[in-house]
Amino acid sequence: MDLRILFTTRIVRLFCHGFLSLILALYLAQVGLTDLQIGLLFSLTLAGDAAVSLWPTPSCSAFPSSCAAD
Repeated sequence: MDLRILFTTRIVRLFCHGFLSLILALYLAQVGLTDLQIGLLFSLTLAGDAAVSLWPTPSCSAFPSSCAAD
């Protein structure tokens, strides 16, 4: 049961995230950004998210106790 809830919430979250990205792209095109600018914005956002996600990894590997949840 818990697994079904977990996957259902993940699917809903991913659908909403994709839908919001589409709406944002349409809005940015409406206010005058070019396709290249919109693509660059989304690419830089994705790269930034990846960098922020990967940033603590080396320090957590070296000092696991400093990254443990209290």
